[in-house]
Amino acid sequence: MRTDPPDATARAVDVGTSYGFHATLGALAAAVPHRRARTTATAGLLALGTWPVLRPARTFTDAGHLTATALGVMCGAGIRRRARGTAKGRAYK
Repeated sequence: MRTDPPDATARAVDVGTSYGFHATLGALAAAVPHRRARTTATAGLLALGTWPVLRPARTFTDAGHLTATALGVMCGAGIRRRARGTAKGRAYK
């Protein structure tokens, strides 16, 4: 049984705060009130996050950043939807 990490994992430089940064950026982009700006910001962030995953020298950190951005976008969409519902007088229960 192998106990040493695979080469890609052993060489990866991973700082946990970057995942939070990517998730926060995704949530902020998805919560922008103006539709065109929101679409452009969200698509741009997801494209920037996808590029490192597609290159040959990718690491698990690249996939983690893309996942964090996507989760942030989903949370931001939920925040925007909830804010829109309460602004119209419909409180969520």
